[in-house]
Amino acid sequence: MKPFSLHNKTKSTISILSTNIRGLASGTRDETLKLNAIFDLGADINIIIDSHLDSNKMRSLMKGNSHLLSRYTHKGSLTRLRGIDVFTKKACGVKVKNLQILQGGNHLHCTLAMPDGTNISASFIYAPSNDDQVFWKEVFQKINSSENSKRLIIGDCNVTLNHQEDTKGYITDPHKLSRAVINKEINNETFIDLFTHTHPGEKSYTFRTKNCKKRSRLDLSLISPSLLTAVTSMDHLAHPYTVTDHSSLLLKLDFTHTIQGK
Repeated sequence: MKPFSLHNKTKSTISILSTNIRGLASGTRDETLKLNAIFDLGADINIIIDSHLDSNKMRSLMKGNSHLLSRYTHKGSLTRLRGIDVFTKKACGVKVKNLQILQGGNHLHCTLAMPDGTNISASFIYAPSNDDQVFWKEVFQKINSSENSKRLIIGDCNVTLNHQEDTKGYITDPHKLSRAVINKEINNETFIDLFTHTHPGEKSYTFRTKNCKKRSRLDLSLISPSLLTAVTSMDHLAHPYTVTDHSSLLLKLDFTHTIQGK
C-alpha cells in the first residue's frame, strides 16, 4: 500500500479521502479493520462510500468507536442500501454546509467551507453500475448551477473515461453513455480529470476483482479549473482486499501555503 505522507504538510493543507469501503461491516469483527484502514490515514475529510449504515447502525458504530469518531462530525445518507457518509475532522476547521441528499442517496451535494473563507461546491458520488447517463446529467446540472466557482466531484463514479487506458481484462465496454456525458464536460474545460492531470501517462486502477483478472479506474476526482491552483497532490492508495476492492482517492488542497512549524 502506498503510505499516507504528511511531507510538506502546512497549516492550511486540507486532505480529502474518498473510499468505497464495500460495507463498513458494522457490528462484526471486520468493523475495526475497515475503520482503521481509513482513519489511520489521517485525512481531514473522509468520504466513505457503500457504507451500508442506516440510523441504527450509525448509532451502534458511533457508540462502539467513540474514542475515534468523537473527533469527527458526521453527515450522510443513512441507508443500508449503498450509502455515502462524510466524517470531517473537527480540528481541521472545514464545515460541511447545505448538505443535500440526492438521487436516492447516491449523490451528496454540499458546500465545503474552508478555514480561510473559500467555499467549494462538492458532489460526493456513488454512481449506478448500469451506465446511467441521466444520473450524470443530473450531477452536472446540479453542480454547474451552484453559486461557487470552485467545484469538486469525487467518489466511485462507476465509469472509465478511456476504456483502453483505464481497464484491464474487460471483454466489453460497459460505460459508453456515462463516459460521453463526463468527457463532454472535460472537453468543454468545465472540469478536469485530476489524476490524469497530475500523473500524465501513468496507468493506475482503483478497482480490482479478487483474482485481479479485471481492473479499472472507476473512482474519479473531477475539479473545476478554478480549483486547480489549490491542488498540491492527488493519489491512489491501495488497500488489502479484506478491507475493500477499491483504492482510496487522496486529494490535498492548500489555499494559503503557510508552512507548518515544528
